Amino acid sequence: MQRIFSWTLASAILVLSPSFARATDAIAPGFGIDATHAYPTSDIYTTLPNGNRVTFDGLNVALETDSGTPLGTLGSIGAQAFGSFLVVDPTGTYVLLGENTTGAIYKVAFSGGATLLADLDYNFDATFEDAAHVLVSAATGQGNDIYSIDVNSGLSTNIVHTGGYSGPIARASNGDLYYCTQDDSSFPAPPASSRILRWTNAQIHSGVLQSEGTASLFAAGLDGGSSMKFENVYGHLFVCEAPFVGTNRILEFDSAGTRVDEIVTTANTLSVLEFFYGPGAASFQAFQPANVTMKYRSTDYNVTYTSSIVTVSPRRPLAAVSGPGLTGVGSVTFTVTGAHPNSSFFLLAGAIGVYNPIETAYNNGTYLFHTGIPYTSIRRTGINALTDANGTGSFTYYNPGNLQGTRVLQALIRDDHGAFAGSSNAAPN
Repeated sequence: MQRIFSWTLASAILVLSPSFARATDAIAPGFGIDATHAYPTSDIYTTLPNGNRVTFDGLNVALETDSGTPLGTLGSIGAQAFGSFLVVDPTGTYVLLGENTTGAIYKVAFSGGATLLADLDYNFDATFEDAAHVLVSAATGQGNDIYSIDVNSGLSTNIVHTGGYSGPIARASNGDLYYCTQDDSSFPAPPASSRILRWTNAQIHSGVLQSEGTASLFAAGLDGGSSMKFENVYGHLFVCEAPFVGTNRILEFDSAGTRVDEIVTTANTLSVLEFFYGPGAASFQAFQPANVTMKYRSTDYNVTYTSSIVTVSPRRPLAAVSGPGLTGVGSVTFTVTGAHPNSSFFLLAGAIGVYNPIETAYNNGTYLFHTGIPYTSIRRTGINALTDANGTGSFTYYNPGNLQGTRVLQALIRDDHGAFAGSSNAAPN
């Protein structure tokens, strides 16, 4: 039997590795870190929609607040084990705990008590398919398998077999299954040897065992993978690219498998991607309102052997106007801060009489355009302003004495490829 290459095993080996400089997570333009919460390196967790966290310390499954205040123990498995995953069921009544010491998968009710559901050796990752079935990635033999488990009976059905070590899985809104391969031809794996494969919903329910040969290639050239999650608005796939040694990244791919952005880079090990949605229309993309947050785990296995849960949200550029021309004759400067560095923005204008401070989000295909100017009333000024290395840019115009209080100005933000990616707030003149 082939032993799984799990992140638990990785941590044990990395402790013996040569020391590197302490890592700092770098965040892409258009995003920012909201909070960093220290978390025990050896424990696993999952975050609930209400912000509380379910944890597993190797023996006990417990509930705590986001700040770490204990709320009670949900159950115990009776013997120490390495945890591999915790996932919440769609009904919100229990969590599934996977551990890869014995291969057990437990059903742990929020009302209390842990019961054995199934046994899949070296289980690694899981995602619910519906309220009655969970998909589990596990290296139960040579290579890796993906099983569908009936959460009521515990019956396991093998639906996919691949080569290599065990890797993460994700399920798209249409039911398609995605898997990130882990090359086992050498250790560490060769650079750029991981691929993301996709099987359609029809394939995984066909009753035929699927393989790498029946999958379509979604993305290639990755250096390992530890966690994958879909974002709801555009269906983009976010991936923790996690090589055994070297730079870890959180990557964003669009529905065609094209790399859109590199959200996080660090020498730490990245894992446990989670998304949380607040009120209002927003997508987890650069330069959007902060109505969607992403949490991930960042672990320094090289120097401090510490772990943190990091919360990241988009940062919308801030527009402001200044100058004597705001009250009469004189110049007015429109300034944007927090745009993409060394890029540009496009200036829009609208009549202040039709402006609504409660914005509408327009889906422009690749990003949400938030504006309070009616779409048909937006004036495209033709003015482009460059941004500096800090993402700041400005444009100055002259008010002959009759423009004050007549319009609002807003910026369309360009990314580093020159494509529009978001908008600033609107600033009245």
